[in-house]
Amino acid sequence: MGQRDRFLVPPISQKATTFVRVINLPATLLLFARKITTIRFKSFGLLDHCWDDVPVPVSPQTITRNNPLPERWDRIGGKGGVNFTTLPDNGGPYTYNQRAIPYLENPEARHVGNFDNESYFDANDAIKNNNLGELNRIVAANGKEPFSEAKFHLILAEYDKFQGTLKKVVGNGDTTYGLKGKAALWRASSTGEKLMDGGAEQIVTPLNGEMLEEIGVIPKY
Repeated sequence: MGQRDRFLVPPISQKATTFVRVINLPATLLLFARKITTIRFKSFGLLDHCWDDVPVPVSPQTITRNNPLPERWDRIGGKGGVNFTTLPDNGGPYTYNQRAIPYLENPEARHVGNFDNESYFDANDAIKNNNLGELNRIVAANGKEPFSEAKFHLILAEYDKFQGTLKKVVGNGDTTYGLKGKAALWRASSTGEKLMDGGAEQIVTPLNGEMLEEIGVIPKY
């Protein structure tokens, strides 16, 4: 999936070297650079980085119709990712430390909404069964634009990639609808120092936020 989120950093001269650009990154981000697979800079000092493909939770459980998504979801970042969390029973959101994400605190990056479980399961079944007609029936019922065959092939490719990655981690379990568990803690690979606690509820879906929005599983944000 390659979740991509962006940080706005001070504008950097286009003539600056890669080394100079990297040492101007926030210290918080540098601390966790080992978790990032690629880093590059776009114009106006916009940092674009790509995380590991699928953030697999600790002690994962398969999502099923008998073990569905929660009603409410909570997410930090854009729509390109596949990981969500829930709202704790006490009503307050999980902290960045509990989510184990190395971002500078940014309340504007947080989004919440409701999952449509029926559409979620039906849409995943349609994609798994390579049934564009059924998927578009679900999409139309949710008041969304139908997918073209070209777009459907892209969705199939992302879904298959997700499933292939999960199989390497969880084996032969049924990951049709994704996984849920707890966010893993982070330790420094060189020293073993604990960097972030983790522990937040974590949900990993086969389809990213953008696709879920286009199907009508989550509201637009």
